This record gives sequence, structure tokens and C-alpha cells, in this order.
Amino acid sequence: MSSYLSHISSIPVRTDQNYAVHFFKLNDTNYSNFELVPIMKLSYMLMDITQEKSPPDGLVVVIDMKGVRARY
Repeated sequence: MSSYLSHISSIPVRTDQNYAVHFFKLNDTNYSNFELVPIMKLSYMLMDITQEKSPPDGLVVVIDMKGVRARY
């Protein structure tokens, strides 16, 4: 897998409303290096792990968009 995805994690402590918090950050923000399929696979795996023992009542997704630009 490429090194474009630098951070993907689930914060270990849930919110007061029992929401899980997932954090994503791209290391390489160059759109020509972006691959959606591996990111989606990792996202679904993280969601499966989050729901394995004690499913949350909701989900908060935090995405660090610093350096990300739209392709035109």
C-alpha cells in the first residue's frame, strides 16, 4: 500500500453520547496519488472493529483536510 495515508484511527474514548470518533489525515495531498479503494477498505475495517464488542450509538468522523485541493 502507498504511504499516502498517514493517519487513520479510532479515538479510544467515546463521547458522552456513546459516539465513536474516527480520525483521518492524508500524508500526501497530491490528487494524482490518491486512491479511493484502499481508503474505503481501511474505513470499513475500522468500522467493523469499532462495532465488534460494544456498538456505538453514533459516529463522528474527523478528517484533516489541510493541503487538500480540488482538481480542476
